[in-house]
Amino acid sequence: MYDKIMVPVDLAHADRLDKAIKTAADIAKANDATITFVGITTEQPSATAKTPKEYGEKLAAFAAAQSEIHAIPIASQARVSHDPAIDKDDILEDEVEANGYD
Repeated sequence: MYDKIMVPVDLAHADRLDKAIKTAADIAKANDATITFVGITTEQPSATAKTPKEYGEKLAAFAAAQSEIHAIPIASQARVSHDPAIDKDDILEDEVEANGYD
């Protein structure tokens, strides 16, 4: 039923994502599907990361930690935007179309 699951992740609120991630992990396990966390950051320094590279590293580390907790592989994809609040819907839709997420 599901092959590829995308989970949008805001690292600034990572402490509030447990329920969504557990649900995605349960669905992935039941369907032998893959999960990718997609996060969006800016070029400018933020409270979460000083650079897009650092943000990508933090997102990858978060995915690795969640992968260990839920005993399934979880990939990550960091995207850069001038204004994530405005662009996030378009960026996430682009990710779905480009990668064939369910």
